Amino acid sequence: MRKPLPTTELLNELLSYDENSGELLWRMRTGDFARQSGWSQRTLGSWNAKYAGKVAGKRLRHGYVGVSILGVCYFAHRIIWKMITGFEPDHIDHADGQTNNNRFSNLHDVSAAENQKNRKRSANNKSGTTGVHWCRTTKSWVAKITIGRRAKMIGRFTARSEAVAARLAAQKEHGFHENHGRASA
Repeated sequence: MRKPLPTTELLNELLSYDENSGELLWRMRTGDFARQSGWSQRTLGSWNAKYAGKVAGKRLRHGYVGVSILGVCYFAHRIIWKMITGFEPDHIDHADGQTNNNRFSNLHDVSAAENQKNRKRSANNKSGTTGVHWCRTTKSWVAKITIGRRAKMIGRFTARSEAVAARLAAQKEHGFHENHGRASA
């Protein structure tokens, strides 16, 4: 279960959003914040000197940007969505597939199933196409697709190109994003 985001009010008190860069920036923290959080004026001044106006967060292992708020790490794209819309997103899809491109125009609140339709190709993929693999026992190329958690066999083919064409046609038929299966960055 995903941890709930802080309130929109707290997010907007602590952070500002740069629409051009898609980055979150730390806001200057005030005496009110110091009183509520138990910070001394010295700690507050030191924090503001070091962080206020600077980019919040860092790039995480899978390319997403993480921001630590009051000791809890959240994905920047989820924070941005809530700051702008006021609502906590279900799943955020980065339309261009770039996990660190957090411009609002690149972010879309989607279901888990819809989010899977814009996945990168697995690093373990050897055929070059998602959903296509070589089967040693039948000595054929196999094309499959998963729709709503159910794997569906598209077919077995003697030529890799036929399997790829069948898989791409199935992706189009089932509304997959045009970027689905692109090479991992």
